[in-house]
Order: sequence, then structure tokens, then C-alpha cells
Amino acid sequence: MKQGNPLVGAMGGPGVAASGGGLKDTWAVSFRESPDLLYLLLRPDFKVLECEASITRLLEKKLEYGKQMTIRIEGHTYSKGDFLLRLCTATQAIQSTQALLGHILEVEYLPVSSMSTADGMMGEMLDLLRQLAAAGGSGGGGATLEIVKPPYDKYGLSGLPYGRCHAAVAYGELVVTLLSASSAAGAAAAAQQQQQAVKVER
Repeated sequence: MKQGNPLVGAMGGPGVAASGGGLKDTWAVSFRESPDLLYLLLRPDFKVLECEASITRLLEKKLEYGKQMTIRIEGHTYSKGDFLLRLCTATQAIQSTQALLGHILEVEYLPVSSMSTADGMMGEMLDLLRQLAAAGGSGGGGATLEIVKPPYDKYGLSGLPYGRCHAAVAYGELVVTLLSASSAAGAAAAAQQQQQAVKVER
């Protein structure tokens, strides 16, 4: 398996407690390979905009956008035959607090450019990964695997050559999925602690 160049990206977005306003559920996505560009992802309106990176100063200064949340995605790209595998770690930062959000495995099968055509093959790969995680015992017992399908059609990107706008939409969906899973896990842990506290009081 051949290892490629490191993959680094960052996303800035609304905090968990973000209220209404023009930037609600809006993300700014940047890639190390294109430091002069920034991709604004307006999820409620299904719009992705390519902007100059200088707009970051406006977002941070005028709207305090960058102070709410930053997700950093780092990893490496590997190639094996017709497959490209991108294995990344997502880290969440809110002000000075950092936490591991999860891991991302991006699979690209070069001969197939259609998501619908690749569904069956991706399903088989997911089943195999689940079996491997289950076989790992306690090391993989707490892990969950889920296929995230970016809604390219809603953003008007279906049928267009794959580019950075596609990547911004894909990573946006991945990050939102990780945040939802993290929130659900946190709520379950809090409920369990509360239940244990009630038992102790009794």
C-alpha cells in the first residue's frame, strides 16, 4: 500500500448553543492545498460558495464566527490498486478546549464515479469493517461505523467534475454526523450518571 501526502483541513462553524442569525449552521471549510480559498457551506439553503480566504477576517472580526467552533481534520492518503483511502482524525476545538471527535475513512474507487453504482460495493466494505471492529474485542467494541452520503444533488453538484466544492460538502456532512453522534453519546452518558446518582440517594 502506497502512502501519499498528509491531508489537512479545517472547518469553522456554529457552536452547539448557536442561536438564530445569518450564520446558523454555516461552515467555513479550508484545505491546505488551497490556502488562498475558503468554501462557505450554507447547509440550510444547500449552497456552497468558493471565496477568497480574506473573508475569514470579516467572519471572525464582525461576526465572531471563528470563536465558536473549529474542527480540524488531519490524516494521510493511501493508494492500493484502484482504491484511494483517506484515513483522518477529526478534532473539535471550542475556544481553548480540544476533544477527539472521531475518525473518518474516505474511500474512493477510481473506476466508478457514480455514488449509486458504488452503493453495493461500499455496503460490502462496511460489513467487512464492522466484522473487523467486532473481532477486535474491547478495542473496537465502542466503535460505530456509518456510511455518510453527501447530498451533492441538493447542492446542484451532481454530474459536475469532482472538485473542492464537492469535498467541502462531503466533509461538512461528515462533521455534522460526528457532532450528532458525539452529542448523543454525551446525552446517554449524562443520563446514565443521573440514574446512578438516583440509585445512590435511595
